Formats: sequence, C-alpha cells, structure tokens
Amino acid sequence: MLQFDTPESKAAETLGVSPETLKTWRLGGKIPSHVYTKFSYKTLRYCLPLLKDWQLDPNDLQAQARAIELIQNSRPSNAPRKSGRKAA
Repeated sequence: MLQFDTPESKAAETLGVSPETLKTWRLGGKIPSHVYTKFSYKTLRYCLPLLKDWQLDPNDLQAQARAIELIQNSRPSNAPRKSGRKAA
C-alpha cells in the first residue's frame, strides 16, 4: 500500500531542491497530482516512491497511469464489500 507520509521539506530534500521550488512546481502543474495529497489547507504529504518515479522520467505517461491505478487499487474504498448482516 502506498503511503503519503512525507512532508514537503523532506520531499524537497530527496529531490535536491528547496521546498519553495517544490511548491512552485506543484502549483504550476509540473508535479502530477497523484504524487501528493492534501489533508488540510496546511497539511500536504508526498508519496516518496511516486515522487522518485516521477523524477526519473516526468514525461512517461504510461508509468504515471500505472501509478494512478496502483493508488486506486490500494485504497480501502475500492475493496469489495462483504455481504450479509453485521454480527451484533
């Protein structure tokens, strides 16, 4: 399961850029939205494996599509529902 647990400062350090540069890239649309998630208006977290994959080849659309599919499949909301009544 992919984890979005890396703060912006740590993600910028991993890429070797400043947090301001990373923010500029994100707001400018250079970084795809499946690489990060917003928990609140101040709390933003990155998925390090996806960020590193994006850094290797930002124009590889097939890799980005695979990443999006992986994220969607790893979310609990996409798990099949159990049928039957709940035990009391």
